[in-house]
Amino acid sequence: MNLKSGLTSEELAELKDSFCDLASYESEDPLKPVDPLTWVAPDDDTALYVAAWRDDVRATELLIKAGVDVNALGDMSSTALHIATSKGNKKIQELLLNAGASTELVNEFGLRPLQTYDDIPRKSTLSPWKCDEKK
Repeated sequence: MNLKSGLTSEELAELKDSFCDLASYESEDPLKPVDPLTWVAPDDDTALYVAAWRDDVRATELLIKAGVDVNALGDMSSTALHIATSKGNKKIQELLLNAGASTELVNEFGLRPLQTYDDIPRKSTLSPWKCDEKK
């Protein structure tokens, strides 16, 4: 077991395989394998955010077991829970909530993690005028 992460060496290898396609932005060699426990994209996305986006339940489980921050803000100030909700992934939502993910963090769209875009009241962008009425 890796004492630093709480994962076995097999679990850590499995996790690294899950993210073998991510770029190593801070390295001289961007193709160098990333460490999913510390990787952060230029837009602040973390491996947990990516796992939620990919609907990768196993990677989500391993990242949570390793102790990553379940409330880390990614692109547009969204969390992994925002992403899981927007994708309708109940299993990842459950994992994140059980790991202490906040339901109160508001992203740049004004949404809390358990809200969807359908929850936002909007004004219609359609004009009440008919084309021939404007003449």
